[in-house]
Amino acid sequence: MKYYLPDDLLGAIIIDSVGLEYGVVSEVRFSDQGVELVASVSSSTREVVVDVEKLRERLQSRGAMAGGESDLDYLVALARRMGIDVPYKEAESPITLTKGKVRVEEIAWIDDGVFQDPESLEERRFTVVLLKTPREARYRGLKEGPHKPAHPVNEEIRGKLVLSRAEGIVGIAGSIVLGPGEVGIRAYRRYGGLGFINWIGFLNHLKKRGLEKEYEELAAQWDPFTNPRIPLSELARIKERLSSIGGGLEREIESYIIRGDEKAIYRDIPWRKVVSVRDAIIVE
Repeated sequence: MKYYLPDDLLGAIIIDSVGLEYGVVSEVRFSDQGVELVASVSSSTREVVVDVEKLRERLQSRGAMAGGESDLDYLVALARRMGIDVPYKEAESPITLTKGKVRVEEIAWIDDGVFQDPESLEERRFTVVLLKTPREARYRGLKEGPHKPAHPVNEEIRGKLVLSRAEGIVGIAGSIVLGPGEVGIRAYRRYGGLGFINWIGFLNHLKKRGLEKEYEELAAQWDPFTNPRIPLSELARIKERLSSIGGGLEREIESYIIRGDEKAIYRDIPWRKVVSVRDAIIVE
């Protein structure tokens, strides 16, 4: 059984007994009534804010000094003195809401570890608080019992945390596996295959194909001379950018991915030992 300092739990993911995420720990409170974890959720709202770049352009077009170090209050006051309309735009503003309090008696276990995402190959540290109760299921008005499909489906399991009721965090679900007379899921701690993207080679390939515009756009974002090799943790972001450019470039880059030969660390879990598949996968 692991124990943690209160500050170590800030940001920990709270998962209820059927695998639904309840929130993250934003505070640990001590009182005469006991110890509680304060669970919070993040959301966003749209608000109207000053469009700073447009405001600078308008001021500079009228000969005003409006450099990057000028305070926003100063720029707005200057625009009003000069009779310049202040431009506005809508922007996303993050907000954090307190969802509820979890008494320490409701906690089944707390565990943490570093795990490698099977999709991005990026390593992440997770701290998880597993509850004894279906707290989030009750909150959403769902059935409080486990939810388990008859057979595993890759799209439903891949990338989800696998949590053992008895042992803590097992890993991140990566794929379906087959064994004698049954199927299961493979939970990775380390996916293996650490390597890099041969970025300079890929951009040279684009140049040879005459794709100068695409080359310039990508080189401006990831300079091939300062970044001849790019970590595989950036692959998802790069593929998203290539997809927005079009032309099937997100497929062409596959030829320039150099996979390492580091062995994967994983555990195979028979489907009969899977208890519930929700936001996380709960196993025995």
